[in-house]
Amino acid sequence: MKIGIIGAGRIGKVHIRNISLFVPGMEIKRVADPFANEETAAYAKQFGIDSVTKEAADILNDPEIDAVVIASSTDTHAKYIIEAARHICTSLSLLMKNCSFIICQKSE
Repeated sequence: MKIGIIGAGRIGKVHIRNISLFVPGMEIKRVADPFANEETAAYAKQFGIDSVTKEAADILNDPEIDAVVIASSTDTHAKYIIEAARHICTSLSLLMKNCSFIICQKSE
């Protein structure tokens, strides 16, 4: 299974490390973070990830990515869940209003 991770801050780095080291059968294909820089790329490279971008859309629009880990700022979670249109994992709970919004958007 190919994974994309949106968000490479503190929590995103934990996901990068743990998926890479402890989840057989999963490959992190790309990491996206609006603040991605050389340090982000170097961290990802340690775990065999060659593709780091500043654009979440690069993950969301990639048909080869099977699932998306959303580790970005909380205010972006609902938007990325809707845009992902595939399996997602988010480490934070969603507010009920965001759940309702997601359901309404996906039912249209």
